[in-house]
Amino acid sequence: SGSVRIEGVHPLQFGFLRRKRRRERRHGLPLESPLVFYPRRLGELALTLWRWVRLMRRYRRILARVLADPAPATYTDDALRTEASESGFVQIFSEKIPRTYGAPKARSAAV
Repeated sequence: SGSVRIEGVHPLQFGFLRRKRRRERRHGLPLESPLVFYPRRLGELALTLWRWVRLMRRYRRILARVLADPAPATYTDDALRTEASESGFVQIFSEKIPRTYGAPKARSAAV
């Protein structure tokens, strides 16, 4: 999400448009002149809008690359692949795994 990078706030605090009022200042700080506050605020809004548009363009380019992939069904992440050396892991260590809910069942040898 771009709320932290663009707006500098947590995603749960983010809204479409952050409302900032000239008269809502910390105690002890003087009020800004309207001739300074409103042009600066307009510049902040324009910059924020530009950053959101840039982020959306980036996301659309990523989506277009994903949708243009010729073989999406054949892709498998390396973390999801099983290796031959790992296939017997449960059988080798099944007697050492505690007998709890969800533990693999020990298979008895057929006689």
